Order: sequence, then structure tokens, then C-alpha cells
Amino acid sequence: MSDDTLDPQLVLALSRITGIPVDDTAMAERIAGGAGSAIAAVRACLHGSLFEHEPADYLPLLERLATPRVAEGGES
Repeated sequence: MSDDTLDPQLVLALSRITGIPVDDTAMAERIAGGAGSAIAAVRACLHGSLFEHEPADYLPLLERLATPRVAEGGES
């Protein structure tokens, strides 16, 4: 397992603990994959340890990643 991979079973366990509904393993896999991608993107942009920054420092980057790109001449 790489540093950027989250275990879907961990996602399911955390969802039960926090009371956040996760319907099934497929949904947990999608969440784990998305979280892993977000971690990798933040790491790549910061070129260093994630522990040197406040969590709010990541919000602008994550918001940019979440915003759908508009194709040339099209709409999102």
C-alpha cells in the first residue's frame, strides 16, 4: 500500500464511528480513491511535509481541484 492509498475498510470503519453514512464497499472505494488523490495533489504542490501547514492551508487547492474545468467553447 502506498502512502497515498487509503483502505476502503478503514473508510467504512470511520464512517460508522462518525455516523457519516457510506452505503457500501464501492462507495468506500470511491471515497478512499478520492482522498488518496487529494493527499497526493496536496503533497505534490507543497513539496514537503503535510504537518508543517494548517489544515485550512489546503482548502484553496482542494477547491480548485473540485471545480470542474470548462472545455474550450463549452460550459461545465
